[in-house]
Amino acid sequence: MPEVTIAAGGIIDLASKSDLDAHHERIGSLLARPSVHGQRVMGFTNTGTGPLVIDLGAPPMGMIWVPQDITVMGADPFLGTANAFIANVSAAVFAGSAPRAQQLTLGPPVTGADFANCIEAAFQIPQTIDIPATRKAIMQNEHMYVILAGTGLAAGSATVYRAVAWVLEVPFSDTALSV
Repeated sequence: MPEVTIAAGGIIDLASKSDLDAHHERIGSLLARPSVHGQRVMGFTNTGTGPLVIDLGAPPMGMIWVPQDITVMGADPFLGTANAFIANVSAAVFAGSAPRAQQLTLGPPVTGADFANCIEAAFQIPQTIDIPATRKAIMQNEHMYVILAGTGLAAGSATVYRAVAWVLEVPFSDTALSV
């Protein structure tokens, strides 16, 4: 690389056009790499007698969510008895078009849900479930949602049900889907 010596004895390296082009290309490739970041998504629903739906939202356009875990609970994590095991209420996690609660009927089984897009099958609440990375990703046109069902809903064990999930938000690409 050529050098220029200045009067104070300092030396300045000069870059050629090809050096600058290579440097700019490297910076461009670093900026073009997809970035992955985690975030919490949450939702809630008021209590009711039939199946309930908690919508956690959808990834922004151009992104997908890879769910890592989900916590489903009663009204408040600090209300001891209100968040103790809620008898005869279970939850399941889905991806897709979130149904309205009125579209679901209490079975058994619950009908009206898209069972093909089930991410995590029925579990008792309150509970935190780890979701393996091999499960379905939530695509940019889908919602992540929880369906609550069971005879315990009619008992009004909680006034509000909440769901909180940790998701990795990844730019949509063929390589993102191969993970």
